Amino acid sequence: LIVVYSGISAGPFVLSLMRMAGDAHMSIVGLLVCMSLPFLISAFLLSLRIPWFVPVVAFFKACSYGFCALAIVRAFGSAGFLVKFLFLFSDTLTLPVLYWFWLRQLSCSCGSLKKDLVTALGIVAVIVLLDHLLISPFLVNIIEF
Repeated sequence: LIVVYSGISAGPFVLSLMRMAGDAHMSIVGLLVCMSLPFLISAFLLSLRIPWFVPVVAFFKACSYGFCALAIVRAFGSAGFLVKFLFLFSDTLTLPVLYWFWLRQLSCSCGSLKKDLVTALGIVAVIVLLDHLLISPFLVNIIEF
């Protein structure tokens, strides 16, 4: 509820930042770090045997995704649904992988942490590569018109 309210009531400063984000150049390394950070934090917490802290990571990930999605939709008006998907392409495709990683590590001891982390980070790397090479240039072309 707080995320919805903050996303809906975002001021002109936040909305103008969302509109300018399409013109900004994002490096593939920065995008890879941003997308893999929840996995690395979760793996660190699980290796320290602190699994009860993983829901805190999930909460912050969900709040940041929800806030960004609402702010983008507000900033771009009727085209917001398309721009939101393109802006949050990596996040949208990474969330199910992150959920799989958490479920696998918290529900059973059937997989090793290192093996699951390497698998998840490999999938994230492919998603980030697709975003950087295909989706981001397409988004820039759409926003320029």
